[in-house]
Amino acid sequence: MLKDYEVAVTKAQKLPGRMFFLEFEAPGLAKKCEPGEFVMLKVEPGTDPFLRRAFSVFYTEPKRGKLAILGKSYGFGTTRLREKKAGDRLKMAGPLGNRFGQAKKKETALLVAGGVGLAPLYFYQQVLAAERRKETYLFLGTRTKAEALALKRLMPQTVNLQIATDDGSYGYEGRVTDLLEKWLEKNRSGQVLRLLSCGPDPMMAKTVELAGKFDLPIEVSLETAMACGWGICIGCAVKSVPDEKTASEFPKTPDGFIFQRACVDGPVFNGHRVVWESDGPA
Repeated sequence: MLKDYEVAVTKAQKLPGRMFFLEFEAPGLAKKCEPGEFVMLKVEPGTDPFLRRAFSVFYTEPKRGKLAILGKSYGFGTTRLREKKAGDRLKMAGPLGNRFGQAKKKETALLVAGGVGLAPLYFYQQVLAAERRKETYLFLGTRTKAEALALKRLMPQTVNLQIATDDGSYGYEGRVTDLLEKWLEKNRSGQVLRLLSCGPDPMMAKTVELAGKFDLPIEVSLETAMACGWGICIGCAVKSVPDEKTASEFPKTPDGFIFQRACVDGPVFNGHRVVWESDGPA
């Protein structure tokens, strides 16, 4: 059953590119959250803003009762969250949504992140590391060196980190999907690979395209805007191609597609079945 928790900010950092990092004292949630799941944060005690904001979990430390998120300020609510300081108290509901699939024993996971889309993928990598399974590569795309280094400092335990910056000021110059493609061309043979991705839709769409090119399975964690977080408002509908299971669970549109709710049917989906309609750089 969904539960609302009162949590306290223990660490707060403003990061370049309007990003921010918040760590909370949240012992109840820290013990429950799994990679891919998200939480809904109430920004202020009153009704302004009225709607909560959804965030993937960046990491948990269950023994210390800690839970962290990454965010980016886009409007009134997230701008207020970026101003939070240690000691501030908020309401947090969760865990919500589904989680990434179980990793196979001899599988190498390629984690492809754009900006704050890093959050659920770093969490996934850390869970595998705790299970003594380090067969993961984390590909991170940012706009600048400042953004890349700020995120890198937040994950000292990461392994096999590959960074791409749009302006070439750090790591590979260009899109993270180009870096991924070059890696696959060099290392695809003889490995059991699986892709996971989170970030801007155009980036994830390109990652799915590469998964198809190299015949790889892929899961994506969508950053769809959510109003309620538990399937009531249907404001986070995701157009997708039905499989045998979902074809019997969801009504089809006249052209044969279905619409699923990112908050309860996701946010993690089979990337090959999402209908990608966003434009922009990958």
